[in-house]
Amino acid sequence: MRVLAIDVGTGTQDIMIYNTEKELENSIKLVLPSPHLFISQQINEIENDIYFEGEIMGGGKIKQSILKHMEKGYSVVMEPLCARTIRDNLDQVKSYGIEIADESKDYSSYTKIKMGDINITQLSNFLLGYDLEFDFDKIAIAVQDHGYNENMGDRDFRFEKIREKIS
Repeated sequence: MRVLAIDVGTGTQDIMIYNTEKELENSIKLVLPSPHLFISQQINEIENDIYFEGEIMGGGKIKQSILKHMEKGYSVVMEPLCARTIRDNLDQVKSYGIEIADESKDYSSYTKIKMGDINITQLSNFLLGYDLEFDFDKIAIAVQDHGYNENMGDRDFRFEKIREKIS
């Protein structure tokens, strides 16, 4: 059995390809920067208004980079799902000056950034570039969501969910 395991953390994403027919120490291992670091770098290099599309993800430095970008006078628009990367409450996201995308508006002049913790296409192309098959029996991905409950903080919500799992 071939297993692709990905752990997306604060600083790195750790990737391992495990094959039950080989010794564990012969598994292929990759340690790459976390996606939020790459996106934050992209934001810092763009000199234009930015439109974010895609998924909710671990925010890390993204919020800080967006706020710096807006201090330079640029606009930032986010689709509702990926805006939850900044705060789960979209009113709080708007309070930072970030606009939530409106389908009736034209954002074609904005630089687009796609948000997401995993880019399977990019990983597949990378592995195929080394003649490694991208064919797995199982794929396991670990990303720790802080969760959301309007009556408690993110950390409290996360710990409550962990307690529920181990009870």
